[in-house]
Amino acid sequence: MLALAGILRQVGKLGEAISKKAGLGTAFDLLWGILRWPIAFAAILLFFALVYYFAPNVDQRNWKWITPGSVIGSFLWLVLSALFQLYVTYAGHYSKTYGALATGIVLLLWLNYSAWAILFGAELNAELDRRRASS
Repeated sequence: MLALAGILRQVGKLGEAISKKAGLGTAFDLLWGILRWPIAFAAILLFFALVYYFAPNVDQRNWKWITPGSVIGSFLWLVLSALFQLYVTYAGHYSKTYGALATGIVLLLWLNYSAWAILFGAELNAELDRRRASS
C-alpha cells in the first residue's frame, strides 16, 4: 500500500519530466493532469482486485478485475487519503504534539484509514457473494 502511494505521488513528477524532455508544453501538462487520476484509480483498482483475490481463505477462486467491493474500496481509499492529506496539511500540528514521533503517528493513522477502505470493500464483496449463494 505504501509503495502504491509512493508511485501515485511520483506520477505527477513523471509527467513533468516527460513534458520537459520531449518539449510538449502546457497542453501535455494539462492532459497529464487530467489523465493521471483515472490511471491512478485503475492501479488502485488492480491492487484491490489482487487483495480480494488472494486474501480470502476460500477453496475456489474466481478472478474478477472489477467487483463492487473493489470499486467502492478504491474510491473510498482515494477519498480518505485525499481528506487525510488535507487534514494533515492544514489542521494537524502533530510535530508540536508528538515531536519526533509525529511521522510515525501520521503513518499509522493513514494505514488505519487504508485498512478501513480495504475491509469495507472486502465486506461488501463477501456480503454480495453470500447473498448470491443463498438465492
